[in-house]
Amino acid sequence: MNMSANNHPQKVITNLINNLSPKQKDVIIKRFGLKDGKRRTLEAIGDEHGITRERVRQIEEDALNNLRKPQLISQLNEFLNALQSHIENHGNIKKEDSLLGKDAHTIFAQHKFTNHPKPFIHLLLALGKSFERHNETKDWHSFWTTDKSTVANVKLAVSALHEKLKNHNQPVDKETLIGFARDFAKQKNLSTTDQALASYISTSKNINSNVFEQYGLAHWPEINPRGMKDKAYLVLKRLNKPLHFMQVASEIEKAGLAKKQAHPQTVHNELIKDSRFVLVGRGTYALTDWGYVPGTIKDVIAKSLSKSPKPLSKEEIVSAVLDQRQVKENTILLNLQNRKLFKKTGEGYILA
Repeated sequence: MNMSANNHPQKVITNLINNLSPKQKDVIIKRFGLKDGKRRTLEAIGDEHGITRERVRQIEEDALNNLRKPQLISQLNEFLNALQSHIENHGNIKKEDSLLGKDAHTIFAQHKFTNHPKPFIHLLLALGKSFERHNETKDWHSFWTTDKSTVANVKLAVSALHEKLKNHNQPVDKETLIGFARDFAKQKNLSTTDQALASYISTSKNINSNVFEQYGLAHWPEINPRGMKDKAYLVLKRLNKPLHFMQVASEIEKAGLAKKQAHPQTVHNELIKDSRFVLVGRGTYALTDWGYVPGTIKDVIAKSLSKSPKPLSKEEIVSAVLDQRQVKENTILLNLQNRKLFKKTGEGYILA
């Protein structure tokens, strides 16, 4: 929506609150942080004025009602309409942090705020009769809606998406995520545009993305890696090949996963202790997810023989071990000479 650059929301709101009584004006400024961006609690304002928090709440409500009078609120219509259109274009729901942050700069791109726009947008949302706020809960971020009948269906669709990801049990790219979400949105007669679906998903605390723009459940280590071992797991899974622990440390830093330097020795120590990783060569690690088995060269030979329904030739054993370990052929043959573990027959090698 095009707005006049001369009709600045910050300027209009500042002029409008001059119509309030001094006490109402002070409460609105402090409750919404219009001067310094810091919102004050009812209790803090009450202590300043020597009144109860309930009295502050009443003053705030009276002030908002005064600002909603037709001759005053009409001066804000173009800003309120711009906010409403933006939320409606995102499926009638928008996460509060986004709406008050980056979205505000998009909606009011032609206006240069001398202060951060967040307090002024928050006041506009509080004044507009079309907007309803839903508070943060254990599973949902706080968000605003322009159609409260949409909320229940959005929560059902996003909860179904959560179950889909849980059963899928591995991260997906954005295109796949949006595809999953679109199916559930259709079932609930919701908007299926990409930006509406992304807006619905963003309200959930249980679905998130990692630095590689892969999506999944927020508690998955691939999505929210905690500690060096999870970060190592994420980069190995991403690159899909064994790496030396020094390369793992380098990739962790390159991906921006480390708040401070990822020391190679620290990474090495974490890899040794975690059963998700297997040492497959000198300092080189792979994931057990890829079919690599833990243990020594002897252990790998023994596992290959135990799985085989027939004796294995020397060449077959070498091939099986090289699939699991980055070692020289002579190293495998030396281990194969252990007569306590392996026995050579006319048909090949078996367990002793």
